[in-house]
Amino acid sequence: MKSAVLMTYAFLGITMLLVLLFTMLWVILKSDKTVITNGSARSQLRDPTDPATRE
Repeated sequence: MKSAVLMTYAFLGITMLLVLLFTMLWVILKSDKTVITNGSARSQLRDPTDPATRE
């Protein structure tokens, strides 16, 4: 019984790590590397006074 519980927790942990990894990759590819330069919060808000977002 103990080994089954440990395997279940390990499977959940690996699944969550994979989901997090794919989410980060999708966000970086979708935003075209703006997350690395500006930060996700600033790119989502799109402050009109920020010269970096105005192209």
